[in-house]
Amino acid sequence: MSAVQYFDVQNDQLVGRSESDIGQSHFRMREPGFSPLFRNGKVPGETNRHGEIKPVRVTLQEVMFTSRVPLSTWTFVFAINDKLWVSDLTTLYFGKRTAFNKNIFRGKMFVPDKGENLELGITAYNSYGDLFKTSRALHVFSDSKISNAGELIKIDEDWTQLLFKFHVQVER
Repeated sequence: MSAVQYFDVQNDQLVGRSESDIGQSHFRMREPGFSPLFRNGKVPGETNRHGEIKPVRVTLQEVMFTSRVPLSTWTFVFAINDKLWVSDLTTLYFGKRTAFNKNIFRGKMFVPDKGENLELGITAYNSYGDLFKTSRALHVFSDSKISNAGELIKIDEDWTQLLFKFHVQVER
């Protein structure tokens, strides 16, 4: 008949079955470099004692800028979990907070009970040719009461500073 058509994962091994094997003993096949999707019987999305998959939203609340110039026009790019958010051209004034209140990420991810760091890639460039490219960690907590306050990220390079205020919300 045909080759293996059905696959099961048992004890980190790939177990294949063909239509003719259903009801008979299974044969085992181990492929090199195979990493099973489900470990220890845990199914993605299933609640367990270590955390669960929850909707997460990251909001850019405020941006502040200091430099040698009193006024600068910026564009910001944020990368979170293979998603990219690009801002409009934004004029920032020296030392003045600019309210954004924009959702830069919304998606589901595994959030451990004790929280974890969410990798945030930041690229910012202005009309004077200044370019910032860095990655920082945002803290994600499964309990939304802990992460109720905003988190500040400061980027400092060559007499120019950018201060971003993010809010990470884990929904239930």
